[in-house]
Amino acid sequence: MRGSARDALIASSTSPEHLGKAFGVHRAMDTAGAVAGPLIGLWLLSAGLSYRSIFFWAGAPAFVAVLVLVLFVREADAVKAAPKPAPRASTPLSPKFWRFLAVYGLFALGNSSDSFILLKGRDAGMSATAVVLAYVLFNLVNASLATTAGHLADRFGRRLTVAAGMGVYALCYLGFARASTAGTLWPLFALYGLQAALIEGSFRAAVADASDSGNRGLAQGVFQGTAGALAFAAGALAGLLWTKVSPAAPFYFGAACASAAAVLLPFSVWRSGGRTA
Repeated sequence: MRGSARDALIASSTSPEHLGKAFGVHRAMDTAGAVAGPLIGLWLLSAGLSYRSIFFWAGAPAFVAVLVLVLFVREADAVKAAPKPAPRASTPLSPKFWRFLAVYGLFALGNSSDSFILLKGRDAGMSATAVVLAYVLFNLVNASLATTAGHLADRFGRRLTVAAGMGVYALCYLGFARASTAGTLWPLFALYGLQAALIEGSFRAAVADASDSGNRGLAQGVFQGTAGALAFAAGALAGLLWTKVSPAAPFYFGAACASAAAVLLPFSVWRSGGRTA
């Protein structure tokens, strides 16, 4: 409920030429929180607080965020940048949205859970602490580059940015498939953060590009619902490949899906700020 409405609100609050940067800022803040939150939780545990107290303090900023949303954010302000007022009834999703979703689906089918790269770290001899730190490195790179990646998407086109991210993803997964020592995994975790910065915000901006003020919430909902279903399928398939074939098989499959999606992406054209993105 929260995700699709949030992304539709971001899109409606932003002029088309700045969508990539807007979603990049959101992804940077979200990922920074994903790094800081667990570290703060560990610090509070070490300071002697109970789990009950930590959950209480974790809920406090969420409550403040709800107050800010209710008191200071008006939907009329958010949609005023749209070219025309949003009708109450949703309009049908466009063919360019479905073409984009099909290409995304191919990529998502090979985009298995990040748990598999953590398992790869353990399989390559990383300690539990090193695996956690490597994942923190991934999130730090993602958070630090997401805004810049969004700006690049606005300047050079969402399609090019997403395709570049898919290419980096394919290289990462090929690296994970072939890596056999812990030392070779550290740069791969950093590179994995780069692909996330290039892809995550630009994907959401692309969905906004392929929708209009009358169906923006529906488009984000369909996109996120599809993403959730395919994440389940990708995880199950990767688990079978890991168990029945080899630990490298899920990464080879993911690299192949990302490469194919990057090649097909030019045929899924959406518009951005009055020009082809």
